[in-house]
Amino acid sequence: MGLDMISFKKLFLIIYLPIMAILLISFYFSYHINLQNTKDQLFHFMKDKWTLAAALDTDDFQSEKTHNLLKKAAKNTDMRITIISPDGIVLNDSSVPYAQIQFMDNHSRRKEFRGANFDEPGFDIRHSSSTNTSTVYYARKLDNTSEYSPILRIAYNAAYLDKAKIKIYNQSIFLMLTALIVIGIISAYLANKFSVPVKNLDKLAKNIENGVTENCLPRFDDPAFNKIAEVLYKIYCRLLKEKLAADSGQKKLNATLEALNEGIILIDKSNKIVHANDQASSLLGTKLITGENVLTENCDVDLIVFFKKMQDSEGSHFEIKYKETLFKAYSKVLEDETLLVFSEISDKTQYELFKTELVGNLTHELKTPLALVMGASETILKDDAMSEETKRKFLNTIYNNTIKLNELVNDALELHKLEYQNATDESYNPTSLLQIIDELQTFFQISQKKLIFDAPAVLVNIKSYHLSSILTNLITNAKKYSAGNSIFITIKKNKKKIILSVADMGPLIPEQERKRIFERFYTVSKSRNKTASGTGLGLAIVKHIAQIYEGKTLVYENQMGGNTFEVILKEK
Repeated sequence: MGLDMISFKKLFLIIYLPIMAILLISFYFSYHINLQNTKDQLFHFMKDKWTLAAALDTDDFQSEKTHNLLKKAAKNTDMRITIISPDGIVLNDSSVPYAQIQFMDNHSRRKEFRGANFDEPGFDIRHSSSTNTSTVYYARKLDNTSEYSPILRIAYNAAYLDKAKIKIYNQSIFLMLTALIVIGIISAYLANKFSVPVKNLDKLAKNIENGVTENCLPRFDDPAFNKIAEVLYKIYCRLLKEKLAADSGQKKLNATLEALNEGIILIDKSNKIVHANDQASSLLGTKLITGENVLTENCDVDLIVFFKKMQDSEGSHFEIKYKETLFKAYSKVLEDETLLVFSEISDKTQYELFKTELVGNLTHELKTPLALVMGASETILKDDAMSEETKRKFLNTIYNNTIKLNELVNDALELHKLEYQNATDESYNPTSLLQIIDELQTFFQISQKKLIFDAPAVLVNIKSYHLSSILTNLITNAKKYSAGNSIFITIKKNKKKIILSVADMGPLIPEQERKRIFERFYTVSKSRNKTASGTGLGLAIVKHIAQIYEGKTLVYENQMGGNTFEVILKEK
């Protein structure tokens, strides 16, 4: 049902109902007034008839002569005439046989009798048991000066009154229905006249609400409605202009907020999200929904604690940790809203820790080869009489340690490069596994250990340099530390996953040390081949390449009693 129909009904009822109520009340009182007037007329009529009856010669109230006289007078006037003693005994009655009068009921309790006993006319309308009709009674003393004067009562059939009541009732109903219909038609006309402007104004309001810019200004017969429509349209045009400007500004603001690296969240005083940029959702790893209460409509305890700490630290810059991520944050109360700004500093912090750790580890690792190079060089320089054999021995020491220094520097630079590298930083072509195997066989052809390869002839979406670096470091690690004569290299492709495994024949790495085998500068040379040592960075390089490809590194015991190093990579 449209608003226009609702408005019409409302206006119709507003006009019709009050008038109808007034009419109903008026007809109610009019009916009763007319009815009372009819009763008053009947009262005066009965009074006149009583006067005529009182003029009869009725000195002997109980004689048969008087009875006949009353009977004759009653026949001529269609009335019943009764003479009652002051104590209620019926002395004579025109409608009852003379012989039965003495058996009539005492009338002392009749309403009209009691009224007449107080020197006032008695009047009543009721059903008569003697005549079995509705009857009007009028009674007065024949002599008001005498306390013992008999009472003359006349009775008249009330059919006249009943007919008058019905006539008055029918007339009232007819007039009332006619008036209600006429008023209904008039009310409908007036309601329609007023509802049409309301309907047009409603249409204009709906168009404005729905953002319709092309609106035809309605015209009305009533100047007041025309003025209202013009004012509404002017207000709408002004609001539309301001809205367009606000929308443009909002779009620019949203674009600016989305371009920032910081997460930005605006929360109202009831802890509901007013705005949150995509970066905020990305940094927190959860979808932030506008209108959601961050404290009561959230099941993530860490997130609730995060928001609570942010709100409690209003007006200052501070560091806050959410799960495993460290943020630099700032919060500010703006009237009834709180602005939260935060950016991730975990990478920066980890980078600083990495640099500090790397410098410390490199310093420690470089001390020994540098000390040996310096010691051997100093000995050669100071001992001019040194034999050639001794000098060659010292020179070999210098050469071997410079090689180790070079390996340390190269591995450290490689690790530094991989630490924050992304697999999508550079474009590249798919890599052939067979080509990688050929390169490895060529590189390790002078190896004393036999390399056994098992790989499918397929292309994989992994940088050839990364794939080669993983296998080279794992094979080099197996060459240095395993005692067996063979190394088994297996490459498998399972959907989007590439699984690389390098298995040696032992000795077995203790289980408690397998968790640390991929840490920087960590070696287990005491439990492996003591004749060889490395930089301690090769497996760390393998680990970081695996992380670039969202993979993982494993080491476990194989069936030969040796170690299997397994790297799982996800193709890009």
